[in-house]
Amino acid sequence: MNNGWKIFRLLVTLSLIGLVFFKVDGSQVWGNFRKANLFWLLLALPYPLITLALGVTRWRLLLRALSCDIDWVYLYRTHLIGLFFNNFSPGDLGSDVYRTLRVSRIAPRNDVVRAVICDRFCGWLSLIVLGLFAILQLRLGRSVDFLRSTFFLLIGVLAGFTVVMLAIILLCQCSLLTNPQSRWLRRALEFLRLYEKLLSFRILSRAAMFSVAVHAVVISVVVLLAKAYGVPNETLWNVALVAPVGLAITMLPISIAGHGIRESSFVVLFPLIGVSSEVALAMALTLFGCIAISSLFGGCLLLAEHWRSKWDPLPANDFDHCNVKSS
Repeated sequence: MNNGWKIFRLLVTLSLIGLVFFKVDGSQVWGNFRKANLFWLLLALPYPLITLALGVTRWRLLLRALSCDIDWVYLYRTHLIGLFFNNFSPGDLGSDVYRTLRVSRIAPRNDVVRAVICDRFCGWLSLIVLGLFAILQLRLGRSVDFLRSTFFLLIGVLAGFTVVMLAIILLCQCSLLTNPQSRWLRRALEFLRLYEKLLSFRILSRAAMFSVAVHAVVISVVVLLAKAYGVPNETLWNVALVAPVGLAITMLPISIAGHGIRESSFVVLFPLIGVSSEVALAMALTLFGCIAISSLFGGCLLLAEHWRSKWDPLPANDFDHCNVKSS
């Protein structure tokens, strides 16, 4: 089953990449690369390191809620190495798996797993809500003031995220559900109670703020790339609205590291607002290029740690970076 799923993801990735390059004119894509504004490209280049810092802060917030006080720099280094595995590892050792394995050496594994799952959930949910409100805004098709649209878009994201989180908290803590008759509901409550320490409004609201900040940075980078490839200024707001929809589609776990889905979603969606398929593909490839370059820093850190620890993939001195309190 596992090998079959790997083959399926590989076939999806290769098929989507093949279809994308069949659809667009490769010479025009190369021409877009050659004519790109270098200033805007360089401004976008370090964005993965910024989003990683915001993501690590969110992850550390969740770990501390579980009484695992781990050094921020250590978590950042771990996440950066995980990013390398996520983009360049041919096997199953992705970012989340590596983060869990490494941090579990210095903190209770169950707590680490819960923090990683909740961290991923916060990022996914906020991006999905953001994408839904972006679609709503695009469907309205009206010329709306930029600042007012931005305000309502962000309020909508925060409100949607808050409603979902409050529903989960109430479901977990409601006294009327302490002894549910339904076996399905009883199992759901048992699962949610494993995350009881994380299901507080203070923790989840702060995690939501960091999630929105991460996605705001990525969307801003997509806009910068559009500007670098000559998209008119009057179209940039629509680019900012389409970006979260494309990024949400990229989260579908049916390809390897999102390859193929990212490019095909950009090629399909951005022409709807007047951006050519060739420019959209150039934007998608540049976005991945930024991630790949940042991932190489993680690879360099991994090599350095291996050399220091005689090729131990999980260094033994990790305990110096953790203060785990007893529950």
